[in-house]
Amino acid sequence: MSTNYNVFICHRGPDTKHNIVSVSEGMLRSNGITCFVDYRMDEGNDVNVSIRNAIDISLVHIVILSPTFNTSSWCLDEALRIIEIQKTSMKVLPVFCDVAPYMVRHQSECSTYDLQNMKGSTDEERKRWAKALYDLSNLKGFEYSSKTM
Repeated sequence: MSTNYNVFICHRGPDTKHNIVSVSEGMLRSNGITCFVDYRMDEGNDVNVSIRNAIDISLVHIVILSPTFNTSSWCLDEALRIIEIQKTSMKVLPVFCDVAPYMVRHQSECSTYDLQNMKGSTDEERKRWAKALYDLSNLKGFEYSSKTM
């Protein structure tokens, strides 16, 4: 796998891997844009290191926020890292896939996106994740509904 990526696609696999992620990655790749998607990782690589490096070196980050995105500490940690480095002029494009931005923005008021039920997480982790999701929800992005496609 290439070590230089134009785009990092952050997503919750069960929600989006076989539809919006694979189609988007294929379209970008066919136009010469290199993407990091976890299912294209070489075997034997340290997953955490590979993902963190890919986030750090990618020029653009696409975060696909889906109905169960908030149930994955992997996804939340990726989103947190993306928001942290976004301040260094990286580009972030949120895609709200079957969730509305307000659901992500107002997690405590919306049971669908409430982080309080994250098993094995600390209060501090949940606060950092909530802030990252809030920041993502306030960025200009796209809303996508799989039900209308």
